[in-house]
Amino acid sequence: VGAVGGGTVGLATGLVIAWLPGAVIFRLPFADRDKRAGLDAEERLFWAVIISAVVSLSVVLGLAVAHRYSFERLLIANLGLALAAAAAGRFRLRLGPKAPRPGLGALLPLALIVLGLWRFFPPSEYIIGGKDPGTYMNEGIQIAQRGATVVRDPIVSSVPPFARDLFFPSYQRPDYYSLRFMGFLIKNPDSGEVVGQFPHVFPASIAIGYGLDGLTGARRAVGVWAILGVLALYF
Repeated sequence: VGAVGGGTVGLATGLVIAWLPGAVIFRLPFADRDKRAGLDAEERLFWAVIISAVVSLSVVLGLAVAHRYSFERLLIANLGLALAAAAAGRFRLRLGPKAPRPGLGALLPLALIVLGLWRFFPPSEYIIGGKDPGTYMNEGIQIAQRGATVVRDPIVSSVPPFARDLFFPSYQRPDYYSLRFMGFLIKNPDSGEVVGQFPHVFPASIAIGYGLDGLTGARRAVGVWAILGVLALYF
C-alpha cells in the first residue's frame, strides 16, 4: 500500500512539474486557440510538456537566484501559475470538437520514446568532479540541496587576504577571483561566494530530477532531455 501511495504521489508531482502549467497555457482562449486545437493529440501533449519545462525551469532559476529554491516551492509556484493562467482565461480551457482524438499516428512518437528509453537509459554515472558532466551534476545538486546558484563557502571567507594567493591562485578572468574546485569559481573572496562555471538551465533540470528521485533522478535528467530532443525533431 505504501508503494502504491508513493507512486501515486510521484505521478501527481510529475504532472504538476511536466504537464499541468503547459496544458493550461496551451489551452488558454487567446492567440488563435482553434489553430492549436487542430494539432494532432500527440503534438498537443508535446507542447504541454515543453511549455511546462520552460515554466518549471524558469521557476527553479528565479528561486535559486534569490537563494529561495526548494522542491516544495517549485510545486506551489507551478500550481499557483496554472491557477492564475486558468483564471485569466476565465477557466474556458476546453479545446472543443476541433481537437482531434489520438490516432494511429500517436504510435510513432511513442515508438521514439521507447527507443530513447532503450538507447539513453540507464544514464552514465560519470559524475567525477572537475569534468564537465560532474560539474553540471554538482551544480544541479547544489541548487537542490542549498537552494541557490551561488553559495557562500565559509572556508574561502576565512582565509586572510595575505594568504589568498597561496590557496586560491589568481584566475585569468576579470569577473572571478579564483578557482575553488575544478568547475567552481570564487566570485568574492571576502564573502566566500562560489558559483559553478556553466549556465544553470541544465543544472536546474538536474535539481528537479533530484527532487523527484534523489541522485537517480538527477542522473536521469540528461536522458529525459535526449528524448525530448528526438521528439522535437520528429514534430
